[in-house]
Amino acid sequence: MARKEFELTHAVLRYVASCLSEGDWPALRDIGIGPREAEALRGISLSELINLERKLAGHVLHVELDREAFWTVVDQIRREAKMQQLRMELISHDAPSDMMQTLFGMGVKEYTFARRVLGAPPGVGRPPEPTAEQERVVWLAWEKLGQEPSLVSPKAWLELAETTKLPLRLIWRVTQRWREDGDDEAATPPWSRTAEHPADPRGAMAPCRQNTPLRQTR
Repeated sequence: MARKEFELTHAVLRYVASCLSEGDWPALRDIGIGPREAEALRGISLSELINLERKLAGHVLHVELDREAFWTVVDQIRREAKMQQLRMELISHDAPSDMMQTLFGMGVKEYTFARRVLGAPPGVGRPPEPTAEQERVVWLAWEKLGQEPSLVSPKAWLELAETTKLPLRLIWRVTQRWREDGDDEAATPPWSRTAEHPADPRGAMAPCRQNTPLRQTR
């Protein structure tokens, strides 16, 4: 028997032995092992099993791929890989912990580990206050986007960071303050249809109140 055929036979017999030990009869039926074959394998000695592996020809086993199940799993793995890459790209653009928690349900430990893998600082503490120019840049970018922050996809957040050349920590902080100040008539958010582009984002039509303290972003 060719080496590859022997390895296949050995793997299948080990699988059968495991199913017999656990009493997994449906799994045995799925591979064509009936009561007689199961009983014969139960009573076989170790030396007989080794001899059986050597003597079984490759055509005794018929292995068939479930293509539908295979491609379902492959597609899932590819989606997960793309999502993981997107998560790492967001963190590389300084996405804060609470943002990653909101978008992906990422815990603090996982977030800290990801930053360590990227060689980034821990990402804790209060970030610097955004300047008027930075708020204006975020406002203009969000005005084009036209969506409330809770509806924005992770990919769109990444595109915002790349477009504005600003860290996501700052963008997230500014947009969260807009949401918190949403009930203030003088603070119309840029995703509102009635929003007007302010000459000074900290003025009368500013997206947030100047004296409103910012929530700490991890």
